[in-house]
Amino acid sequence: MLGSQYRRGRSWEYEIVRRLRSDGWIAQRSAGSHSLVDIWAIHPLSGAIQLIQCKIVGKARRVGSWRDANWRRLVRLRGVVPERVTIGAWVKQGSTESLYDI
Repeated sequence: MLGSQYRRGRSWEYEIVRRLRSDGWIAQRSAGSHSLVDIWAIHPLSGAIQLIQCKIVGKARRVGSWRDANWRRLVRLRGVVPERVTIGAWVKQGSTESLYDI
């Protein structure tokens, strides 16, 4: 049985994939979100690549408190991937959405 937090997170990931695809990206969610990134996307015209971590945070949490072990691993990854690869976190806190570049 899937927990409600997992279902909300999965729904948020699918929403981001839908948005990327509507903007012309080839985007895919990582199954089960057991990898370092939740979504990867490639733009077929520019060749740009995005690696995205998705987070939903409670309204009462302090900004930035969602930066967990995956965030730290993504920061380390930034030093070894080509410049055309964008690594970011798409964070939803209440009704506010923010995109952070790593």
